[in-house]
Amino acid sequence: LVSQSGPGRLRHPGPNDAVDVVAMRTGPGGRDEVLLIARHIDAAAEAGRFALPGGFVEPGEALPAAARRELQEATGLSIAAAALVPVAVVEGGGRDPRDTDERCVRAHVFVIRLADGVRPVVRGGSDAARAFFVDVERLPGRLAFDHDLLLRQALQALTPTPG
Repeated sequence: LVSQSGPGRLRHPGPNDAVDVVAMRTGPGGRDEVLLIARHIDAAAEAGRFALPGGFVEPGEALPAAARRELQEATGLSIAAAALVPVAVVEGGGRDPRDTDERCVRAHVFVIRLADGVRPVVRGGSDAARAFFVDVERLPGRLAFDHDLLLRQALQALTPTPG
């Protein structure tokens, strides 16, 4: 059996669990803003691209705890894991450039809306060159991986349904 571990490769056959976090706040003028990162130019996948904060789940780690850890490592934003709301689970189908016939990334997507008036200082860390909030109507081009789709799913989950 040939090991496929290393930069840009998934750890084990089958789904490799990861988390992505859609952190929202109300920006100036009452417009929704989302927290993005700019991936380092030497990142193992999607180098230099804008993305949602996230990363792989460590063995034995609970999904909300992994989302909290990844958000803090990538942006410096510290939140309570209990404040994260799960909105989607997506996997395979080539949604991640590291997917192969035997291995894929299974992303667990969480959303959090920061309280009105909260203006946290964020900074790049771990695999993020920088972190910043941006108006959801003014995203900086196509996001890395399938994060455009994940962001749309999270926004739909946050939109109250009439009735």
